Amino acid sequence: MTNSIMTRSTAHVNRFVPAVTDFEQGRRNYRDGKRISSCSTDEMTAGWLHQEGLCERMYWDCMIAEARQ
Repeated sequence: MTNSIMTRSTAHVNRFVPAVTDFEQGRRNYRDGKRISSCSTDEMTAGWLHQEGLCERMYWDCMIAEARQ
C-alpha cells in the first residue's frame, strides 16, 4: 500500500509570483541594464528615471568621499 502523502508531487508549491507595480518594474529594468525604451508605461519610465537618479547620486557621493581622503 502506498501512502498518498509520500507519493504526491510538490512541484506546484512555489508558483506564487508577487505583484510588482509598474514603478518598481521600471526600477528593476534599470538595475537589470535594460534601456528606457523597454518601459511600456509612464509609471515604469518614472521608476527607471528614479533609479537612474539614485544611482547617479550614489556615484557622486562616493566620488566626493574619495576626493576628501
